[in-house]
Amino acid sequence: MRDGGQGSFFTFHQVGDVEIPELGTPPLPPPPAHRTAPRTSAEAGEGLIPVIAGIRQEVLDAVRRLGSATPHEVAEATGYHIVTVRARMTELQQAGFLWRTEECRLTPSGHQSHVYRIMP
Repeated sequence: MRDGGQGSFFTFHQVGDVEIPELGTPPLPPPPAHRTAPRTSAEAGEGLIPVIAGIRQEVLDAVRRLGSATPHEVAEATGYHIVTVRARMTELQQAGFLWRTEECRLTPSGHQSHVYRIMP
């Protein structure tokens, strides 16, 4: 296992000849506070940071296990709500862990959804 370097929020695990990223706590801005109770709201939001990091890791692991997946497929594999999964997949894509392909698959409602893969 190696550290991702200064400012990085992930470590790498060697599996054969491939280094697999494992997420840590991401460098996200603090969650917004409610204007009528900013201190308690901010504290509650900060308490969610490790929870969100754990969900991100589960989403990344699910895509890795599946090889490629739509947000609906990841939601089914992890048991998280589709809204939760979509948000985490967007964050993972923006952080460079996932790649949204041009391939699409049908969702349970019959709509097209992009397929995501782990970044090479």
